[in-house]
Amino acid sequence: MTQKVTQFLFSRRGAASLVAALAVLFAGELIGLWQPDPCPARASLAPAEFPPQSPLAGMGNAQALPIFARQFNLTCTTCHIAFPQLNAFGRKFKELGYRMPDAPDPEAQHQHKVSENLTFLDNFPIAGHVQSVFFEKETGNAATFAPLTEITLHVAGAVFEKGSAFLELGGDLGSGFAVSGTGRIGYHISPYLNITAGQGDVFMVDPYNTLNSHILQTEDPGGVDHRVVNVYGRWEKLYYSAGFSAGPTGQISTEYLGTLRLAYDISDDLSVGAFGILGSQLLPETDDNSGIKGDRLRAGVDVNYLLGTKLSLQALGALEKTTIAGQAQTRYDGWFQAYYTFIYEDRPIFVPLVRAELTQTPDTGDNVVRLLGNVSTYVAANARVGLEYAQEVVSPTGRDAISRFRAFGVILF
Repeated sequence: MTQKVTQFLFSRRGAASLVAALAVLFAGELIGLWQPDPCPARASLAPAEFPPQSPLAGMGNAQALPIFARQFNLTCTTCHIAFPQLNAFGRKFKELGYRMPDAPDPEAQHQHKVSENLTFLDNFPIAGHVQSVFFEKETGNAATFAPLTEITLHVAGAVFEKGSAFLELGGDLGSGFAVSGTGRIGYHISPYLNITAGQGDVFMVDPYNTLNSHILQTEDPGGVDHRVVNVYGRWEKLYYSAGFSAGPTGQISTEYLGTLRLAYDISDDLSVGAFGILGSQLLPETDDNSGIKGDRLRAGVDVNYLLGTKLSLQALGALEKTTIAGQAQTRYDGWFQAYYTFIYEDRPIFVPLVRAELTQTPDTGDNVVRLLGNVSTYVAANARVGLEYAQEVVSPTGRDAISRFRAFGVILF
């Protein structure tokens, strides 16, 4: 694998790709023409994923909703320095159940108090987004065109005196636009103790983005949406959480996963974390209780770093052991990505992203290395179009490398 990666990096195409990526990422700092007040939170970069047997991801389709900016009449930079990374204030806002820190008065939270324990938001907290993949071409497949790939409505905010809710309802092309929903409700006793329950990713309450599969788009680490109960809190700079989840079906499930998470903020711009998953789960390639179950142990570390106000660096590495019918299999995976927000007149102009990903095939343990580049151009604060190219530089034995080109668009309102 090392020889193949080295050959690619020292080839003309590899060298040109590396130089172009570095030039795009750092041109703003070198030239010094861009303003330092980014506001990219209205929309993310488009998702990027190969078929489930060989997932590849960019930033995913998770959105920074404009609900809260409208509710509190604030700019998105209050919580976001560079999307999707939340700053220290944004992390605390999410952890407190979408409440402004140090503002106990319901009026300061833009809530209307009906009785001692009953409060409602002044404005109905709703938002939506529409996503399109205008063109996609993948190795071995014919070109496809999909002017509408996903449409979703979001309702989120603080409810009652200590409650919160986050709900999503929508459909996508993969499901034939069958309407489905995910979400959670929370009870926030104090900053040290919060309880949430809902349907979604096993790390859906995590404020650091790195572990959320809606960011990764790789069915990792929890696979499909699960029924999850989480307990979390923060003691000064230390974030901690523990969760328990069952299977994704509407029936009583024999699947279960327990999760643990710790993250420490070395500074407002740098955090390091660790996570673990232990339980019994269906194999990733199965999606119902008729599949094969295995015991699963997964542990890893992650880092989030914001350099200045524009460049975001993120990395994750994990080791996983799966045991099926007494046969154990161990594999590792990891990724690193960097993205830069170019700003002009207080709004993003375009956001380039580069990503490198290493995985191992579950059957043979072959290494797979993938590189991805993505550029989004903002035509408005909440609408953008973009291009994305993904390429395997090391592929499994017996299979040709997969590449994919995609043109996309997203509107968030």
